[in-house]
Amino acid sequence: MAVRLPLPRKQAPSPTDQHVGARVRMRRRMLAMSQEELGAALGLSFQQVQKYERGANRIGAGRLQQISHILQVPVAFFFEGAPNASAHTPPMEARYRWPRLTTSSPIQRA
Repeated sequence: MAVRLPLPRKQAPSPTDQHVGARVRMRRRMLAMSQEELGAALGLSFQQVQKYERGANRIGAGRLQQISHILQVPVAFFFEGAPNASAHTPPMEARYRWPRLTTSSPIQRA
């Protein structure tokens, strides 16, 4: 008798993925572009565009850059108003303090 293993459950799309997908859909519709046209420009099927717009599939960084070029908006457009986004986020340099590399003794070279 074969052993049945439970299938892994699909996780619900993250709110950020849903937001980015909704912004892709909004901009695409503003340009009166169909899912088929956007998919063709990306070299994808319209079904993949649907998954991106629903947030079911996460859009990678390179793909998001392609989409921003095709839809004629900066990448940041897709994140405007995203959940958990803070309007007062400090610049990256201020958020990350890299430790200084110092030694208490001079480096000896052979």
